[in-house]
Amino acid sequence: MEATQLADAWRETGERMVTFPPQALDGVPVPTTAAAFLCEVGLPASVAPFLDFQVPKMGPLATVDQLWRLKDGSSGASMPLAPMGPVTPSL
Repeated sequence: MEATQLADAWRETGERMVTFPPQALDGVPVPTTAAAFLCEVGLPASVAPFLDFQVPKMGPLATVDQLWRLKDGSSGASMPLAPMGPVTPSL
């Protein structure tokens, strides 16, 4: 499915889309195609269960460590909450 088709499908369901300004992705290790997708198409503002996408008020997107005040992406019980290193989404 092309990015525009995906965006149209989301909009047809009434989803509010959130697009990201390029500066929100400064320093974020995502492929250029993923960054373009986030800037041009975006993501639904909210997805069940309990997943919300928000644009930072200023600066780049926060990391998991910054959002939940964690050290090294760990829950404190030596269990990683997110993959360490770059993740390559398939679009």
